[in-house]
Amino acid sequence: MLSEAKYRFLQGLRPNNPKNAGGDELHPYAKTTCITPRGTTKKGIVKHNFHIKYEKTEIRETKGALSCQGSLFYYLRYHEKISCFFKGMVIFYKIATMGALEENIKNIWSRIENAAEKTGKSKGDIKLVAVTKTVETERIKEAINRGIQIIGENRVQEAESKFDQITEEVEKHLVGHLQTNKAKTAVELFDFIQSVDSQRIAQEISRRASQMGKVMEVLVEINTSGEETKFGIDPDEVLSFVKSISNLEGIKIKGLMTIGLFSDNPEDTRPCFKRLKAIFDQMKSECIPNVEMKYLSMGMTSDFEVAIQEGSNMVRVGTGIFGLRK
Repeated sequence: MLSEAKYRFLQGLRPNNPKNAGGDELHPYAKTTCITPRGTTKKGIVKHNFHIKYEKTEIRETKGALSCQGSLFYYLRYHEKISCFFKGMVIFYKIATMGALEENIKNIWSRIENAAEKTGKSKGDIKLVAVTKTVETERIKEAINRGIQIIGENRVQEAESKFDQITEEVEKHLVGHLQTNKAKTAVELFDFIQSVDSQRIAQEISRRASQMGKVMEVLVEINTSGEETKFGIDPDEVLSFVKSISNLEGIKIKGLMTIGLFSDNPEDTRPCFKRLKAIFDQMKSECIPNVEMKYLSMGMTSDFEVAIQEGSNMVRVGTGIFGLRK
């Protein structure tokens, strides 16, 4: 029975013999990213005309070829409450997407709490920014209604198309790279800019914010990994950079931000986070006017626990809350 199925994170399913599978028996999970019944190609395309049934708010049925990059697999891989069984040539999926977003948020907070406790902190010491890049407005609104207090957008243009529809009270952060020609709109739209990475952009934010009678809170972005593909100030130049922009009107420097090394292993990012924490502590000791080293924004879905262990008090999580980007 589906109700008796064990729910677990699905990384893939490999039936022993789908052609002869009968009854309501669950088949074992395997470490693969696609279903592999007879007829499956190496690319993971199901060639048989299986009946695919899956439940969201209602039962739906799909026939025909299905790629493991398809929308069904998006739900399968990123929602935990899933059960599966085979009956003849029919594959049944029951996906508990009702409340899935709420469960994801609870899961992230639980992981934050566990990581924080290991360093003598509580989850209340950590700010969670839900990164909403490519996420539909309705899902953002649902996340806010489920307790999300800060959302983060990567692109000004995308934020512009969404924010008019979001009437709920929520703090809005820009977490992606900001071009100078978008600074005016960014200052209008956002409460916080996490990605100041040049004097030019700092000066433009200052100018636009002053014109609006606004003080924009910002973080200075640091390139701790040394990757050329990333934006950010060189770690050796942070002190001189912060001093050079600290007297600008219309902005208030509230801390530092970094994106860790791109790696499948979260431990690979630890040196990046250690380095930023050392810079953060040094900046605090400098007591620079108009600079408050309050936030250390580092850590994303794959590595935020390591980041918290190394001193982060603001994490930016997108996939862990909303699933893979479309």
